[in-house]
Amino acid sequence: MVSFVSSAVFIAALIFLCRKKGWYDTVDERKIHKGNVPRLGGIGFVSGCVFSLLLYAWNGSFPAGRWLPLFFSGMMIFVFGVLDDFKNLSAPVKLLAQCSSAAIVIFSGYSFESVFGVALPFATGKIVTFLWIVGIVNAFNLIDGADGLCAGISILIFISYGLFFASCSPFCSSFCFILASAVLAFFLYNKPRALIFMGDGGSQFLGFVCSVLPLADAGADFSGKKFLASAVLVSVPAGDCIAAVWRRLREHRNCMSPDRRHLHHKLMRLGLTCWRMLLFLLAFQAALCVCVLHALAMEAHGCNRLLACALLAVTAFFCIIHFLDRKHHAESGYCGR
Repeated sequence: MVSFVSSAVFIAALIFLCRKKGWYDTVDERKIHKGNVPRLGGIGFVSGCVFSLLLYAWNGSFPAGRWLPLFFSGMMIFVFGVLDDFKNLSAPVKLLAQCSSAAIVIFSGYSFESVFGVALPFATGKIVTFLWIVGIVNAFNLIDGADGLCAGISILIFISYGLFFASCSPFCSSFCFILASAVLAFFLYNKPRALIFMGDGGSQFLGFVCSVLPLADAGADFSGKKFLASAVLVSVPAGDCIAAVWRRLREHRNCMSPDRRHLHHKLMRLGLTCWRMLLFLLAFQAALCVCVLHALAMEAHGCNRLLACALLAVTAFFCIIHFLDRKHHAESGYCGR
């Protein structure tokens, strides 16, 4: 409750400040909004989360030794994201900040030990973890192109982790619900039509947290399942990111160049309003979260089968939307791929 209320107050103050200073989000090929909308909402919910965590730590329940490296890395991602909102940092600078944060996590002892049930050599595990963190940070940044979408997906993911961690890692569970509450306060301002956007600082911070949560201590029962389970939880933003990179490479364009061919753009071109697109994707994400929680309660073999089927379902979903969008373009006389 403290997290929700403090975030709501911080965000309301930010809306007033941004309007007074003229700090509005830029409009580019990827965005669907028009007009002046403040862009620093991430500062509001991150501040509310940090304030609540300080109160939690004051109660003597904060495992500082294990979490301080993650906290420092997350703040690095967040600060550079906010700087990007103001200064439009170059792609190499942003990538350097993301890689530095991922390196801190890895050298602090966090890494995946197995993927799809296959044990990884030490060095391979570090490389996979590094690519995972950088990839998910950028995936959440890319999915933040429609009102409420990145925030809504993040809330569902945090609730899922919070429910699972409740039985094995009380601090992880508390952190997930604190952050979910903070982002929920932001969602109320960010739902269509949005009064404020989270900006790159907020979206990259959420992506970073979602990428490192499965690396937290959560008991031996989770160790062999966490990569696949986490992949399913973030499969919507990750799938959209993979599709965007593949599309741009295929068309010999810069991987960082914006366009209007992300998943939410395609659904809206197929006739969904912004609200219906949002509810549709959040319902799909909720189904994935329920699937993951059910799978984690099963024995390892059955868990992996169910999670693999979920990933196949997400892949099929993206393929169906892609070909429906191509058909729509063909019927409209569009000649591109």
